[in-house]
Amino acid sequence: MQKSFKFIFTFFLILCLCCLKAQSPEIDSLLNILKISKEDTSKVNVLNQLADSYWKKDMLDKSFSSCQNALSLSEKIGFKSGSVNAYLNFAKVYDEQGEVIRCIENGQKALSIAYSINDKSLIYSSLNRIGISYYFESDYSQALSYFLKALKVGENIVDKKELGKTASYLGLIYFNQGNYPKALEYDFKAIKYNEECDYKKGIASAYTNIGVIYDAQKNSDKALESYLKALKIAEEIDYKKAVSFSLINISGIYQIRGELSKALEYLKRALKIFEEKNDKSGIAATLNNIGALYEDEYKVAKKHSDKTTDSLLLLTFEYFNKSLAIHREIENKEGIAMVQANIGNVFLNEKKYDDAIRCCFESLTIAKEIDGLDQIKITEKILADIYHQKKDVANELLHYQAYIAARDSLFNAENTEKFVRTEMNFDFEKKQALEELEQEKKDAVSLANLNRQKIISYSVVGGLVVVLFFSVLLFNRFRLIRRQKAIIELQKMMVDEKNKEITDSIHYAKRIQQALLASDTLLKKNLPDFFIYYKPKDIVSGDFYWAQNVSSTSGNSRFILATADCTGHGVPGAFMSLLNISKLSDTINEKKIISPDLILNDVREEIIKVLNPEGAEVKSKDGMDCVLCSFDFNAMKLDVALANNPLWLVRDKKLIEYKPDKMPVGMYFENVNSFNLQTIKLQKGDIVYAFTDGYADQFGGTKGKKFKYKKLQELLLSISEKSMEEQRKELNEELINWKGNLEQVDDILVIGIRI
Repeated sequence: MQKSFKFIFTFFLILCLCCLKAQSPEIDSLLNILKISKEDTSKVNVLNQLADSYWKKDMLDKSFSSCQNALSLSEKIGFKSGSVNAYLNFAKVYDEQGEVIRCIENGQKALSIAYSINDKSLIYSSLNRIGISYYFESDYSQALSYFLKALKVGENIVDKKELGKTASYLGLIYFNQGNYPKALEYDFKAIKYNEECDYKKGIASAYTNIGVIYDAQKNSDKALESYLKALKIAEEIDYKKAVSFSLINISGIYQIRGELSKALEYLKRALKIFEEKNDKSGIAATLNNIGALYEDEYKVAKKHSDKTTDSLLLLTFEYFNKSLAIHREIENKEGIAMVQANIGNVFLNEKKYDDAIRCCFESLTIAKEIDGLDQIKITEKILADIYHQKKDVANELLHYQAYIAARDSLFNAENTEKFVRTEMNFDFEKKQALEELEQEKKDAVSLANLNRQKIISYSVVGGLVVVLFFSVLLFNRFRLIRRQKAIIELQKMMVDEKNKEITDSIHYAKRIQQALLASDTLLKKNLPDFFIYYKPKDIVSGDFYWAQNVSSTSGNSRFILATADCTGHGVPGAFMSLLNISKLSDTINEKKIISPDLILNDVREEIIKVLNPEGAEVKSKDGMDCVLCSFDFNAMKLDVALANNPLWLVRDKKLIEYKPDKMPVGMYFENVNSFNLQTIKLQKGDIVYAFTDGYADQFGGTKGKKFKYKKLQELLLSISEKSMEEQRKELNEELINWKGNLEQVDDILVIGIRI
């Protein structure tokens, strides 16, 4: 049974998103160039560079504005390459905002123009951009199609490092689909591209991926060889994240071989690195693997009736439970499924069948939810073993058949044959490439010798003396400059590495948070006409909007929409938003509570329990303010519960305010009552506005004061007859003008829905 995590350390997932947002050209320099630029192609290029620089610094509004200017000028002067780059920049901005449909639409526009001018470099960039969008939407079939086209077009055209990233995307998709031969083929290609441009991080990542594939094929010798290659390269370039992942994978091989003390040594080295970097995902994975090691030691001790069996069993449960707690904290479903299966297997060996079944069914449910075929195979086998020992033949047969089906999907004769053939092809191509390189070196040496003889024949002694004299002077000067440059570059590298480490996790957290927000597709499907103005203060946000389509007891479909403001902003606020989204989902989907007032009551109780466990010395008052709406469009009715934030309705050019309950969804030390349910009879043309306090609390204007709710009411009334998209733009322009040079003080969220 696979008890340990094998890390697919694909560099484009861990590095690309951060590298794309590394140091950008100085914005001030680009703005200065822009001032003196004429209305020509050079100005378009500067505008596109400026859009990219703003995007890299998360200044999305300014990036969007630069994109618009670049596109407008490109179309005016007929500069199609400029239009392509502008659309690609639009796509990146929409991607950051989580608007996947618009991201893909702009990628398609860029692709269409790129094809019309037959610019293969731009065609590659457009195909790659669309592929990335589909990949992060988990639409693997579409992503596969675009990445394959991109790789074909980009060959011998674009930078090898970029081709290596595309090949790695393809390798990961095929691996996730269980197509190991194809995954291996594209990881070998990734090595080839990265070796050609000497990109060592990419080489290390690809070798790690190849090791995981060999591991999945039960070829531990090949897997260990690949992992050691990855570790050697990672240590050479002091790439700690790759070092730690390689250590874990190497430990797994030694564990399979029964060399448990050696496996534990590698795991402890990895755990130390993860703890230094406070990498919770890595810590959790390593704790799980240590638990698996102690389980193996326990089995050996039990077999020989060793006195250490009890202590080893306690250590097994201790490390598995520590790992499970962290995986639940960071909501890593893959990790929860694996660790629960591991714990279930321990309970099975201890003949505690009910506990084993409970753990395994949670593992199986999550594995099916995330389409984790390998984990399904593992958990189904454990369940079959449990029912075998319980002599429950019907259930044993049911789960054993499911195990066989999952196993056969992953391993079959055709895959094994293709796997071996792919490996042989790669070895042959690499050998052939080395022979060609050796011949080229010999030819180069011969040519150099011939040229040197000619130079000697035509040189004069006096010229050599002069050249030597100036060479000494220049060499001394060059050596001084090089020493100074090396010091500066070293300092810059240290600063860049620290900055990357800090922002890496936050950017990844942003993608997780955006995935949990109500999707554009869900909202468009259920709301007649709407806008969402969402502007986090930092990379991640404490404000969120979340939606769910449910059926009431009467059979009518109801659309529930939450507009919420969690305690804090930035990383703390984001943690609270994930917790509150989780509790909203549990209350509605698991407990089947659909009345807004009862939902908020239940979520409040759950939040208080989570943040104030028994024995806590300090009571946490963290929670959220929330506008929770339940729309019944057939009956033209809106039920709403309001925690601290009001709801506004514009009807016949008049604004009606629905007052909130003055208490949060969380700990509250004054009189705590149930939330009130307010019912609104809707009319065609009504506009419902839900919002958090960020817009009204923004400082600005000539006196640097708050915007305030009264001014926000006047603004919404004045723009209410415009289209919803125009309203969103008006809100954005008004905020920019009001804020001026002042910083944004809080996350901002305003939602408008026209009935």
